[in-house]
Amino acid sequence: MPTQQPLTTPLSPWNAALPLLLLVVYLGYYFFGWPILTFPDVYWHIAAGDLIRANGIPVQDPWSFTAGETPWHNISWLYDLLLSLAFEYGGEAALTFLLCGLLAGIVAVAYRNALARGVSPETALIIAGIVALALHSSASIRPQIISFLLILLLHHRLHLGWQRPHHLLLLPLLFTLWANLHGGFLAGLMLIFIHFATALWQRQFDMAKCFFWLGLACGISCLLTPLGWQILPAVLSTIHNGWKGYISEWLPTAPFIVLASSVPLMVFILSFNARNRDVPLADKAAAIAFLFMGLDSARNFVMFVLVASPSMAIFIHSFPHKEHAWLKHQAYTPRLILGTASAAFLLAATFTVTMVQNAMPLRKNKAAASSEITAEIVALAERYHGQSLRLYHEYSLGGQLIYRAGNAFRVFADGRAGTAYPDILAQDYHIILTGRAPLEETDSTGHPTGALELLEHYDVQAVLIDKTFPAALRLRLEASPAWHVDYDGARLMLFMRTEEN
Repeated sequence: MPTQQPLTTPLSPWNAALPLLLLVVYLGYYFFGWPILTFPDVYWHIAAGDLIRANGIPVQDPWSFTAGETPWHNISWLYDLLLSLAFEYGGEAALTFLLCGLLAGIVAVAYRNALARGVSPETALIIAGIVALALHSSASIRPQIISFLLILLLHHRLHLGWQRPHHLLLLPLLFTLWANLHGGFLAGLMLIFIHFATALWQRQFDMAKCFFWLGLACGISCLLTPLGWQILPAVLSTIHNGWKGYISEWLPTAPFIVLASSVPLMVFILSFNARNRDVPLADKAAAIAFLFMGLDSARNFVMFVLVASPSMAIFIHSFPHKEHAWLKHQAYTPRLILGTASAAFLLAATFTVTMVQNAMPLRKNKAAASSEITAEIVALAERYHGQSLRLYHEYSLGGQLIYRAGNAFRVFADGRAGTAYPDILAQDYHIILTGRAPLEETDSTGHPTGALELLEHYDVQAVLIDKTFPAALRLRLEASPAWHVDYDGARLMLFMRTEEN
């Protein structure tokens, strides 16, 4: 059976391109990425960090009225702590610098990993561009950005470990850090298992033993968190919970619709060659496994691109030299490659020009909308200060309400989803949001089935409406004598329960 043998191509002259690549990617995300505080989850991560610094790691949710007895397992506590410190001492500028630096670092590591596999510098730059494009849809200062970087570093160390096992020695320490920053460490354990299974398949039993003990050591290292063994069910609750069907980034990826996912997927499909012996079997297996993960959930698609990037690099590098099964006539191969490359270049250039033309207006509009919402939430926080009203609101507003209006409102739900709230709340949240009339007074368990009935069930005192959302709930509240408008702003509207009700 073939062993893990990398291609050999000199790479040292192109290492000098790394600083330039870092600068270009950094500036690209800085000028064309979304403003840092337009991502709603950022606020609750900062608030959680503030809470940890003041009182330690909480075990019960302090901000909502719907969590009940559900414990809050904060699996990103260390990241939240660091984010809180960065925001306190550097403000939005520090978060922007940190995010752009991390994104540029991820692209640079992907470029360097491709070069280390022995591909040409041009191919490595193509891979860097694909990774940069895939990251654009997930370019937010949330803890998964750390997992993107760590999965790349882990993938490379595992590759080196086939030839020099001493490269694996420090990986348990990496997993200890990873498990305290983000739940993506499960993807890392999966990657180690793939290398273990590959070694068994290739009958390299010494390497299989090495990867087995590595996986065991890394798995134990993941338990060195404040949650202990509960970190595992806590992370699994973020993958399988009642909220998954209602949050867009957890829904299946829509291939060939979104540019950031369709281009990497097309490159992978067109370049994939299962018979290419230059690509280690473990890399092929990892790429296929993470492809299914990425298609199952849009949130995981970037992880697939990162794990598959070394394989794609070698596939693309080998493409002009080795005939694929679907190329029947060798004479036409150079012409086909040239034509495909030209078409891809023109398509990429067209998309690039379009994105550059539209990025600044879209960026300004999103920043303006975010500022408008922030200003109104601050005004509401002052108006209802100290009342701790039980508030129903749109999911994406939860983080900012926690951070800016914690004394005025108790939130209904926010981005913590499966780590802090019961699954039934997801269904009830969606019923209220759509303003659904009751199908019947109660279901078989006695639980309400209509929007207004659920507001009564949760004893909601106020409802915050975003006017840009569908008007079904707003119209039902306006038509109900139990509710009246207490605040009507440019973007937000707040209904209060009428006193006699």
